[in-house]
Amino acid sequence: MHNYKEIKQPRVLIVAMSGIGNLLMQTPLIKELKETNPTAEISVMVAPRGTKDVLLHNNNIKRVIIGYPKPTLKQRIEIIKTVYNEKFDIGIVAFPGQLTNSSSLLFFGNISARIGHKYNYYFLKNSGLFFTKSFPLRQVHDVQQNLNLLQGLDIDTNSSNTEYDFPLTTTEQTSAESFLSQNNINEKKIIGLHPGTNIDMIYKRWPIERWAKLADGLIDQFKAEVLIFGGPDENKLKEEVAKHMRHKPHNIALSLRDTAALMSKCSFFVSNDSGLMHIAVSQKIPTFGLFGPTDEGRTAPWGKYGHVIRAKGTTPTYDVTKLQEIRKKHEADETLLSLDVKTVFENITGIVNT
Repeated sequence: MHNYKEIKQPRVLIVAMSGIGNLLMQTPLIKELKETNPTAEISVMVAPRGTKDVLLHNNNIKRVIIGYPKPTLKQRIEIIKTVYNEKFDIGIVAFPGQLTNSSSLLFFGNISARIGHKYNYYFLKNSGLFFTKSFPLRQVHDVQQNLNLLQGLDIDTNSSNTEYDFPLTTTEQTSAESFLSQNNINEKKIIGLHPGTNIDMIYKRWPIERWAKLADGLIDQFKAEVLIFGGPDENKLKEEVAKHMRHKPHNIALSLRDTAALMSKCSFFVSNDSGLMHIAVSQKIPTFGLFGPTDEGRTAPWGKYGHVIRAKGTTPTYDVTKLQEIRKKHEADETLLSLDVKTVFENITGIVNT
C-alpha cells in the first residue's frame, strides 16, 4: 500500500481479543499508529470481558467494537458484516491473537492490508494464512512484539520510551480520593496487593498464606495500610488472605476504572502476573510482579516502574503454543512455590527504601 504516513484518514482496525493485560501491552502500538498519522481513524475490536473499559477516554481511538472470542456461525457472519461495512483500509491482529479466527475476519471483511504474526499452534502450521504481511514471533516483550508489526506499514519504532496508555478522568481521581478519605487512610502510606488471577490461570497464583505473611511484614515495615484488590469473583480469595493476616486490610471490589484510580494512589503495588499488575504500572507507580510459570521476558510490567521477582534458579514453564496443558493445573506452579516470602520482602524493601 501507499506510505501510511501520507494516506489521508486511513481507516484502521486492530483486533485485540485477549485480556486486560494483553490489551494494555497493545496500547503502545495504537499510540504509535496515531502519532505516525494523526489523521488515522483507529477502531479496536475487543472481547466482551471488561476490556472495553481500558480504552475509554483514549483519544487515539475512534471506536471500540465488541467481538466474539468463540463465535457461533451467526455471530461470525454478524461481525464480518460489521467489519465489511466499515470499509477499513488496514487490519492488524495484535499478539496474542485469535489465530485464523481473527486473520480470516480481516480477509472476509474485505480489508486489503492485513498484518499479523505467524506461528505454529498444535496442528496449525501457519496462523498467518490470511495476512498480506506476516511476521514470525521473536523472543521479546509483547509490547515490542506488537510494535514489530508496524514494519508492515514501513513504520520504524523505538520502544525504549513507550508506556502503557490508560488515562483517567478527574472525576475518577476524585472518587479515589473520596474513598481514601472515607476510610481514614488518606495520609498514610498505601500498599496495593493483587493475590488473584483470571480463574483459569490459578497456576500463576502465589499461595494465600504467603500473601498474608508478606502483607503483615510490609505493614510493620512501612507503617502502612494494605489494600487487597481483585474482581468480584476474587472476593473469597481476598477474604482468605485477610483471615490469615495479623493486621486488618481493606478488601477492594470496584469497577475496573475506579480500581485503576485507587491503584494510582498507592505507594507501590505487588501482584501475581495479571491484568491488574499491568494496570498498576500504567498508573506510574512502582509495581512488583511475582513470576514463576510465565515469562517475564514477554509479560513483565513494562517500563521504568516495573519490577520482576522470581525464585532463583527457576525458569518459565508456560508455553503459549500449548496453553491448554498448563490450564489443567489448579494449584500454584512449582516455580512459584519456590518463591519464599523472605525473597519477595527483601526485593521490595531493597528498592522502595533506596
